[in-house]
Amino acid sequence: MVDRKPAVPEPYTARWSAGPITPSRSPLRSTRTAELQERLDRLRATYRTGHTAETVTAARALISDVGTDLLPQQPDYRHRSAIDASARTILALTLDEQDRFADAAARFARAGELVRRRGDFAGDYGIALASSGEAAEGRRMLETAIELGEDAPDVRRALAAVLRTSGDHEAALRAYAAAVERAPHDWRAQVERAELLSEMDSDPVETGAGWLAAAKALLAADRVESAAGAAARVPGLAPDLAPEAELVRAEALISAGRTDEARSRLNVADDTAWTRNQLLAAAEMLVEVGALDDAGKAVESLRATAPDDPDALVLQAQLLVNQGKAEDARPLVDQLTTDATDDPRAFLLQGMVALDTGDPDTAVAALEHADELKPGHPVVLAQLGVALAQSGRLEAGVRFLDRSLEANPNDVPNLLARSRALLELGRTAEAEADARVAARFDPESGTAHWLVGELAGRTGRTEEALRHLDRAVGLDPTLGRAWRVRGDHLTRLGRRTEARESFEAALRLDDRNVPALTGLANVLLNAEEDEALPRAEQAIRRALELDPDRADANAMHGEILRRQGHREEALAALEKALRLLPGYAYAEGARGEVLISLGRPEEGIVALARAVELTPEVGWLRIRLGKAYLARYHETGERMLLDAALDCLRPATEDSTVDSSVWRLLGEAHLLAGDPLAAADALDRADGGTEAHLLRARARLQLDRPAEAVDDLREAGERVEVLALRAEAERADGRSADALADAAKVLDKDPANVLALTVRGALRAEQGEKAEAEADLRAALDHDPVNRRAASLLRKLLEPDEAVELLASVIERAPGDLALRTEYARALLAAGDHRAALAELDELLWRSPEEPEMWRLLAEALSAAGRHHEAVSAYLRVREAVPYDMSVLTRLASEQARSGDFEGGLATLEEASETPLVLTLRAHLLSEVDRWTEAREAAERAVELDGRDLQANLVLGWVVQHGPAKDRSRAKEIYRHATTLDAKNPWAHKGLANALFELEETGDAEHEYHRVLDLLRGASPGDMHAYALRGWCLYRLGTYWGAVDCLQRAVDDPELRLGALFDLLLALLGLGEDDEAHRTGLMIATELRRVDKARARSLLTVGLDNLRAAAAPELPAAAPHIEEFERLYRECS
Repeated sequence: MVDRKPAVPEPYTARWSAGPITPSRSPLRSTRTAELQERLDRLRATYRTGHTAETVTAARALISDVGTDLLPQQPDYRHRSAIDASARTILALTLDEQDRFADAAARFARAGELVRRRGDFAGDYGIALASSGEAAEGRRMLETAIELGEDAPDVRRALAAVLRTSGDHEAALRAYAAAVERAPHDWRAQVERAELLSEMDSDPVETGAGWLAAAKALLAADRVESAAGAAARVPGLAPDLAPEAELVRAEALISAGRTDEARSRLNVADDTAWTRNQLLAAAEMLVEVGALDDAGKAVESLRATAPDDPDALVLQAQLLVNQGKAEDARPLVDQLTTDATDDPRAFLLQGMVALDTGDPDTAVAALEHADELKPGHPVVLAQLGVALAQSGRLEAGVRFLDRSLEANPNDVPNLLARSRALLELGRTAEAEADARVAARFDPESGTAHWLVGELAGRTGRTEEALRHLDRAVGLDPTLGRAWRVRGDHLTRLGRRTEARESFEAALRLDDRNVPALTGLANVLLNAEEDEALPRAEQAIRRALELDPDRADANAMHGEILRRQGHREEALAALEKALRLLPGYAYAEGARGEVLISLGRPEEGIVALARAVELTPEVGWLRIRLGKAYLARYHETGERMLLDAALDCLRPATEDSTVDSSVWRLLGEAHLLAGDPLAAADALDRADGGTEAHLLRARARLQLDRPAEAVDDLREAGERVEVLALRAEAERADGRSADALADAAKVLDKDPANVLALTVRGALRAEQGEKAEAEADLRAALDHDPVNRRAASLLRKLLEPDEAVELLASVIERAPGDLALRTEYARALLAAGDHRAALAELDELLWRSPEEPEMWRLLAEALSAAGRHHEAVSAYLRVREAVPYDMSVLTRLASEQARSGDFEGGLATLEEASETPLVLTLRAHLLSEVDRWTEAREAAERAVELDGRDLQANLVLGWVVQHGPAKDRSRAKEIYRHATTLDAKNPWAHKGLANALFELEETGDAEHEYHRVLDLLRGASPGDMHAYALRGWCLYRLGTYWGAVDCLQRAVDDPELRLGALFDLLLALLGLGEDDEAHRTGLMIATELRRVDKARARSLLTVGLDNLRAAAAPELPAAAPHIEEFERLYRECS
C-alpha cells in the first residue's frame, strides 16, 4: 500500500516537531533579548514543521525587529547578532535563495565565540557557511553543532550535502541515513540520498529503494510531478519494487490530473508480480479515476487466486453498486453479511444495495448496524442520512449527513444528499449553500447544477436558475426533475417553445410525471396552434388519471373548460382545486374570470384580488384584475376603480415578456386618469392595432404633439371617430384645410358628431367667422350639454356677460363637472365679477382641494380683486404642486411685488431659469426698488435673448429713460422698435411719446400721445390703468381738466396710487390749482413714508424726472415741489 500524506506534510515530524522548544543554553542578559530568542525558537519550529508562508513572514518580522536594536555598544550585541543571522539563514532556506547565505554567515561572525558554544547557532552557522561555498568551515561547524546536541534533521542533511560535495560519499550516505531516519518525509534528504546512490553506482536494488522512498516523500509533500519522475526510475533498477513504484507513480499522476496515464500504470490484470494488497490498492485507484471495468479486472485477478477474500468481495460488490448493478451485487453482499457478521463494510453495502433497489427501511436497518460496528465512520453516516431522508425522516437524515460532513466537508455526494434533504424541509438557503459548494468542487456534476438551479428559481433568480438547469441537463440528460423545473422557468419567461420541449423531455424519461404533464398543458394553453387546446386537455386528463386529487391539474382542467365555453363545469373544477388546496392563486384567479363571464363581476373581482394578494409576483393575475377593474370603471365611472386598475397594470409591465396588449391597457388607464405623458410612454410599447393608434393619438394631442397624433390616426383607418379625432389633430397642427375636410366627411355621415362640430367651430372662430363658429359650438353643446371643449371655446368667443350666462346654464345640467365649473369661474373673471368668481372657486377648492389649476385660478381672481397678499399665498400653494412651472414662479414674483414684497419677488425669480420673461420681470422689480443699474443689465440680457419680446423692450426703454445713465436717444430707438412689434400697444406709443418729448421733438410727441388716446377708446370703464395712461397723455397735450379727471379716478387703485398722484400733481400745477397741488404733494409725501425706502427712491426718481421736465418756464410753481421731493429723496437715502 502507498503511504498516504501525513497530517503535517513537510518534513520534520516525530520529536523534532512535537517536542518542546529547546530553551536558551546560556543566561540572557535582558528581557528584550529573551523575547527575541523565544521568537527565533518559534521561527525554527515553524520552519521544521513545513509552514512556508508563516516562516517567511515571521523571519522577516524578526530580522526587522532585531535590526532596530542592533547596536555594538549594547551588552547583548553578540547574542542579538546571532539571532539576526539565524533568522536570515532560515529565511534563505525557506526561499531557497543562495545569495542570502553569505550575508547570514558574515553576520554570524559578529557573534564571536557564542556560536561555538551553542548548538542551535552552530547548526545555523554551519548551514550558512556550507551553502555559501565554505564547505570545510561549514562541515566543522555542523559537526560542532551535533556534538553540542543539535542533532536535527536539517543539520544532518546539510552535513551530508557538504560531505557529498567534498567527495566523502560513504560519510555522506551515513549522514543522509541519519537525517531520513529522523524525518522520513524530508523529501530533500530522500532525493539527495537517492541521487548520491545513483552517482556511486550502488546496488541497483538499494538505489531503487532509495528512489522509491524519495518518490513517497515527494508525494507526501505534494510535489506530484517530481514524485512521478522519481517513481519512474524504480522499475529499471529494482523490478521487485516495480508494483509499489507504479502505485506511487499512479497516485502522483492522479493528483496531477493526468488520469489516463495513471490508468495505464494500473493495468495489472495479467501481472502475477502484484501482491494482494497492491492489487487492492490498484483497484481502489482505478475506481477513483472512474475506470470501473479495469478495476473489476483487477479484482477478478485477485479473486482468481483467493475467491473468498473478503476485501476482494467487498470491492467487487462496491464496483457493481457504483455501476448501478445493485441486483448483481446482492448475492455478494448476502455472502458477506453471512460470513463476516462483524464487518461493517458488509452491512454498509447491504444498505447501499437496499437504497438502490428502493427499499429505504431495509437500508436504514443495515446501516444502523454498520454504525454500531464502526461508530462514526463518515461513509456509513452519509449513507444512513440518505436512507433516513428517503424513508421520510428528513430531520434525522440531515443530522447524520451533518456528522459525515464534519469529517469530510468537501464530499460532493454527501453535500448533494444533504442539499436535497434540506430542500424537502424547506430550508432553501442552507440547501443552496450545500449545492453551490458541491458545484464548485465538482463543476461536472449535473445534480449539483440542478439543485442550484431549482433553489435559485425558488427565490426569483430565474435567469441564474436557467443557466444552472441548462448545464445540469447538458451534463446529465436523465435528470427528469431538472427538465421539468427548467420548463417551469422557461414558461415564466414566455419562452414557450423551449418550455414545451423541456416538459416533453421530462415525459420521455417518465410518462407518469404529473408536474411535467400539467406544465406541458399550461404551455399548450398559451400556444396559438389549432391542436394546442385538445393536446392540453389530453395531458390534463392523463394527469388526473394518475392523481385525481392534484390541485393544479384540477385548476388547469377548469381553465380548459372555461375556454371551451363550459363555464359552470369550469367553476366546479376550479372550486374543487380550491378545496384541495385552499389559497391556490391560479385557481382563484381563473375562478374570478369565470365569475365575470357568468355576469357576476363583483364576485369575480374579489376572487382575482384574492389571487393577486396570494401571489403578488404573478403578472398575469395582475393583468386580469387590472382589466376587470378597467371594464368596471367604464360601467360605473368610479375613480377608485381606475386607480385600482393602474395599481395592477403598472407592476405587471415590469416583466420584460409582457404582451404588448397590456401596454395598451395601461396606456388607456393612464389616459383616463389624466396622465397623457405616462399614457404615451405605455402606448409606444403597445401593438400597432387600431385601438392603440387611437389611444396614442389622444395622448399625443393632450401633450401638444399634434403632428405625431395625425400620423397615428392615419394608421387607424377611416372610422367616423378616427376621422373626427384626426380633424382635431390637424386643427392643432395648423392644417386647417385638412381639418375642415375631415370634419366635413364626419358630419356628412353623422351630422350630430360632437367632436366634428367642435373642431369646425374652433376652426371657424380662428378664421373670424364668429357667427358660424358660434352656431357649430352651440350645436355641439345641444348634442352634448357637458361638452367642455365647446363650452371653453364659446367662453372665449362670446362677450364676457354672454359667456357667463351660457356657462351658468351648462353647469345647471352638470353641477358636478369640475372642468365646466372651472370654465364658468374663468368667464366670471373675464366679466370682472371677482366676487362671484371667488365664490365659485371656493366651491371648486372644497371639492378638489389638491388641484393646482384651481389654486392658480384663485390666485388670479384674488389678484384681480386687489387682494395681492392672499394671491401670493395661493400661488405658493400652486408652487408646492408644480415647483418647476416657470409661469407660476413669475406670477408669484409679480404678486409679491404688487403686495409690496419686492425683495421676496426677486428671491423667487432666483429659482427660475434665465428666460426673457424672467429677466424682464427681474429688471422691472429691480427698477421699482431703485436698483437701476442691475435692472438695465437684466433688461439688456432679456432683449439680447429675444429682440422681439415686447415687454423686454418696454422695460429696457423705461430703465434707459429713468436710470442714472439716461440716454434719451437710445430710449427713443427702443420704444420705436417696440411699436413695430405691436402697433396697437398703448404703452409702447406712450414710451415713444415721452422720449420724443424729452428730445424736444414736440410735434412727433403729440402725434404719439394722440395715438395712445385713440388706442384707449375701447377700454373697459373699470380699467384703472387706462385712466392713468389717458390722464398722462392729456396732461402732456395740455388738456389739464381732462387729465385731472382721469387721474383722480386712477388714484383710487392702490397699485397705481403713488404714480397717479405724481401725475395728478403735474396736471393740477398746469391748471394753476396751486392749493390743490400743495395738498396732493403732502399726500405724496405721506404715502412715500409708508413704503420701503428703496421703493420710495424709485418713485421719487421718476416723479422728479417728470417735474424737472415740466419746470420753468412752463410751470414755475413746480420748483417748491421739486425742492421738497429732493429733500425726501435724501431722507430715503
